[in-house]
Amino acid sequence: MLESLHVKNLAILEEAQIEFDRGLNILTGETGAGKSVLLGSVGLATGEKASRDLIREGADSCSAEMVFALEREGLLEKTREEGFEPEEGRLIFSRRLTGTKSISKINGEIVPLSKLKELSAPLLDIHGQQDSRFLLSRKNHLHLLDAFGKERTKKAFSQYQEAYHDYKKLQKKLEEVSLDKEERARELSFLDFEINEIEDAALRPGEDEELEEQFRSMSHAQEIQEALSQALAAIGSEGAGTALSDACREVSRVVRYDQSLSDIESQMEEMEDLLNGLEGDLAREAEKHSFSDQEFQEVSSRLDFINRLKTKYGHTVEEILSSLEEKKARRDELMHFDESRVQAEEEAGKAKERAESLADALSRIRREDAKVLSKKIAEALVELNFNQADFEVRIEEAESLSNTGRDQVSFWISTNPGEKKKPLEKIASGGELSRIMLALKTVSADKEDTQTLIFDEIDSGISGRTAQKVAEKLCSLARTHQVICITHLPQIAAMAEGHFLIEKTVSDGRTYSTIRRLDEKESIEELARMMGGTRITQTALDNAAEMKQMAEKYRKGLE
Repeated sequence: MLESLHVKNLAILEEAQIEFDRGLNILTGETGAGKSVLLGSVGLATGEKASRDLIREGADSCSAEMVFALEREGLLEKTREEGFEPEEGRLIFSRRLTGTKSISKINGEIVPLSKLKELSAPLLDIHGQQDSRFLLSRKNHLHLLDAFGKERTKKAFSQYQEAYHDYKKLQKKLEEVSLDKEERARELSFLDFEINEIEDAALRPGEDEELEEQFRSMSHAQEIQEALSQALAAIGSEGAGTALSDACREVSRVVRYDQSLSDIESQMEEMEDLLNGLEGDLAREAEKHSFSDQEFQEVSSRLDFINRLKTKYGHTVEEILSSLEEKKARRDELMHFDESRVQAEEEAGKAKERAESLADALSRIRREDAKVLSKKIAEALVELNFNQADFEVRIEEAESLSNTGRDQVSFWISTNPGEKKKPLEKIASGGELSRIMLALKTVSADKEDTQTLIFDEIDSGISGRTAQKVAEKLCSLARTHQVICITHLPQIAAMAEGHFLIEKTVSDGRTYSTIRRLDEKESIEELARMMGGTRITQTALDNAAEMKQMAEKYRKGLE
């Protein structure tokens, strides 16, 4: 569950610290008080795109930190697999945004933004107004059905996709070998030319590197020769060698008078031998760097030739030789065209059969899940004040296989008795979409590891008895999940186990938004305000108190 949220310098929120409860957490406040900013802070901490405009005027950065307690084994395992060991079962997500950069951390360790999104995704599910519009696109209905099927569907879908990709790969191979006679002749002719060009080059692995080193040496031969000549002169008969030899002779002449000079004599003799050897090495190197213009031209031409081959066949000699083998294999295919085509047809046919078989298996699972999901959503919709709602997850067979199988999924609904079911996108209003999405979340929640559900705009377009039904559904959902809900409706707010008020004030020409937990008395006063407006009467307070009592009674009935 989400234990706490700390926000600093985010838009009109200077600083806020919220400690959430385990069950149903409700946030209320006047329009424009900063509820959307709160959701923005959640998005910031979980790696969503964030504009620098979020930084509060006058501040150089903004930040958000969320502390999660991992209470489900699946989430603990996934976290450890990603290389993070929860500290006392907790994960801390934080992100700091400055004018130039974004710093993301998990348990104090800097991570890429993608890792922040990946690890936070299974911890909470945010439902906003855009998620209701998500229902209007049929392409999303298949995703929702598969999400309901969870592991069984996931396994079947993975097996199908592997088979489908194999089939498409073999189908492409079949198209490649299914050339007409003229195309085949043209390709064979071109392959022969390329193969002959590479084979005639008689390349050796590593030859290009050897030639490049040789070319560099030859290109600077004059400079090298001059340096070596100077070195030889410095240590040769006119230089250090002669001087050392004379010095050695003088010491040897007097060593018989003082034996302590024998060590120096030995060192000087060793140096003389070393210098003589060095002189020989320099002479040999000088001879090695002597070459004719023809030799230089041969190395240069060979290197130019290999570089031209690289522009056509690969970046290295090894890649060129590998390309040669591929071209030979392709030539063999074309020369044995009929056999290759028959083999490709057989392989593609078998792959298609396997993909179709797995698509059928996947479709059977989906159809089974569709019946269960249809029934559960219909029941949930009745609980959300749809009178005798009839909901159907309809599956039709496509003409051909696709990346998702052969199923086309759509949601159909009848919201009133006696009406025929129609496609969801053609009849549902904004308020109905919110309730349908809530029904989906409720039905799917038991199948998910997600601990925390956040709802915004769930009360869009509803009131009265419908609002009460939605409140009861949220309260029921909060028995198994932590629920955080931003609402304008007192019926929903009355169900709160943790009630938070978001307020906006102006001081010294600056706008501030604050968030604080309400006690029982303050919660009743806030409910009265939500019911009666700015002027709170005793009648409104009594009604609010009664609403709280009824909510408490309903909660106890769920236990």
